[in-house]
Amino acid sequence: MLTRTSWRAGLQWTIARLVSVVTVALGGAVISYGHLHEVLTAWRYPTAAAGVGPLVIDGLMLISGFALLSISKNRRDRQDATTTAAAETPTAAPVPAARTDQGPAPVPATRTPRAKSGPRRETSAGAAARTQTGRDKARAYWDTEIAKGRVPEAVELSEIAGRDKSLARRWRRDWVTEPAAAALDAAAQPTTTDTNDTDMETTSEGRAA
Repeated sequence: MLTRTSWRAGLQWTIARLVSVVTVALGGAVISYGHLHEVLTAWRYPTAAAGVGPLVIDGLMLISGFALLSISKNRRDRQDATTTAAAETPTAAPVPAARTDQGPAPVPATRTPRAKSGPRRETSAGAAARTQTGRDKARAYWDTEIAKGRVPEAVELSEIAGRDKSLARRWRRDWVTEPAAAALDAAAQPTTTDTNDTDMETTSEGRAA
């Protein structure tokens, strides 16, 4: 407050600042020294250390305060110097306009480029096949196999799309819920169950024999 405030000029303001600083400094020094001396004495420090210790601690705080004040003032001075240098930088002189009494400048002749035959346009089928993604390939294979009456496995979809099997299994889980695929998958389940039951019965009969 005392160092950063722009105080008004005048004798009374100077006296007020001096009286305030002296009063606060003396009171703070007496209280701080007494407290620290009592603490050091209670901690069984030697008499000399208990007498000098408060001065060291308070002196360090005083030096730190002056250091912070100096840092802030240095930054402010650099900012003021930069602002002054920018304000004193001369501006570039305006460029005079070109004379127009010499007539218009000749326009250079331009050559018309010859039309080059562009590349042949791809057919729509070729472009679609080129931009087809792995998922699209797998989907096309899926639709073809469903139309034939079988549900493809994830391994087949992975080989067709060129992707890993985990991604192919996820595609299969999504597509197998569709009506046509779900009907084929449901029809295939009992066959598998019956086959397993037949195998178990055959094994049981063989053991009984």
